[in-house]
Order: sequence, then structure tokens, then C-alpha cells
Amino acid sequence: MLYLVGLGLYGPDSITLTGLNALRTSSRVFMEAYTSFHHGRSISDYERAYGVKIEGIGREEIEGMEKLLDTAVKEKVTILVSGDPLTATTHNMLRLRAIQRRIPLRIIDNSSILTAFPMHAGLSIYRMGPPVSIPFFSREFRPVSPYRKVIANLKSGFHTLLLLDLRNGRTMEPGVVREELIEMSAAADDKTIADSTDIIVGSRIGSDDEVIFQCCVRDLEKMQDRSPMSIIVPAVLTEDERDFLQSFSTIPKK
Repeated sequence: MLYLVGLGLYGPDSITLTGLNALRTSSRVFMEAYTSFHHGRSISDYERAYGVKIEGIGREEIEGMEKLLDTAVKEKVTILVSGDPLTATTHNMLRLRAIQRRIPLRIIDNSSILTAFPMHAGLSIYRMGPPVSIPFFSREFRPVSPYRKVIANLKSGFHTLLLLDLRNGRTMEPGVVREELIEMSAAADDKTIADSTDIIVGSRIGSDDEVIFQCCVRDLEKMQDRSPMSIIVPAVLTEDERDFLQSFSTIPKK
């Protein structure tokens, strides 16, 4: 038996009762930490909260999934995933292989940044375009395609959630986001996104110290780290969206 359990947005308390019951009746519990991260909590924090032994797994174990599935043939296995368990393509591949091997499977959903951040900001979920991943650049890897996807959304009147890459358990620094957006703008020879472009920043969505505010791209350069952080590049806001965003925004603490 295999359970894929979403942990929700922020910390051990975000798990559902259904997910908690699944992991407490499992003989093996794993925590996946490479498609997302757990907001500064360690595995031991989750072990204390849930009263079970948890084994950490990374990219190699998930992508080389047959060993995990071999275990699920003989035992009840739970894999814990930040957010909602099926927002990552890798987890759908794991799901497919479980079905192909006739392993009983249950998906236990939870909240996701894909919906929570836009709705907390007061944006219409029907005006969200495809999310866009912003990876860390390297000397050999400096793509322009993420920028072009954002522009395509804007031309269609859609907002874009930027999914910022992870490094050492933290989201990409705000200054790096700004540098990469400006570089991609130049490489694409398109000035739609510039330092003066309005964006919406959200940090620690779903927590007691959640912060959502509007600023310009240039403001990212001097912004303090707000990991975990997400950014929305909005299309032209409707009147309702403007009112909601103004009402729901939080003045960030210095």
C-alpha cells in the first residue's frame, strides 16, 4: 500500500487528519525534500509532531522509484510531500508506476501555493495563467524561455505565479530574481518586464506571519530575504482585484 500525503503550506500542523491517520498506520514513512522544502523544519521536528520515525529521501530515491515501490508491495508506505502531492510531475510518475505494478495507492491532497497565494492576494483564480519556474542561472544555462512564458500569459490577460528555484533549503534570493528577470528581458529584446514593473510578493503563505505586498521589480534588489518567497507578475488588475489586493496586503516589517 502506498500513500502520497500532502503536508500543506506551513509546518507539521498543516497536515490533514486523513494524512495523519495514514502515516500513523504505515510501517515506513518517508519525507521527500527536493521538489519543495519544509520551511526550516527538520525531519526530527515532524517526527516529534507525529510520533513516528521518518526517513528522508531525495531526487535519486524518487526518480529511481522501484525500490520504494518494492517496499510498498510488502508494507504500508507513506511518502510526505510539501504542499499538494501531485503538483510535481515526478510524483505523477511514481503514481503511474504504482498503478502499473498494481500497488494499492491513495492520494491525500492538501493546500498548494499554486492556489493559496493568488487567492490570499485577492486575485481571481480564473485569471491565473500557467505558472513559470525561475531556475538558478549558471555559466552554461541561462534560459530565456521562462520570460517568454510570462509575456505570453500577460498578452492573454493572465497573471503569472513565479516558482522560484531552491538552493540549500531556501528559495532564490530576491536580488537574484531581479537580476535574472532583467537579463532575460534583455536577451529576449523585450522590455515588458523592467525595473518599474509592478509585482506581488508573498512570503510564508499559510503561516501566522504571512506577508503579501505589491512593489516593483527594482525593489527586489534591496529586499531582505523572505524565504519561502513567491512572486506573481500580474496582468492588468480588475477593479475588484485592485480593491482586494489593497485590502489584503500587509506592510512588511523591516
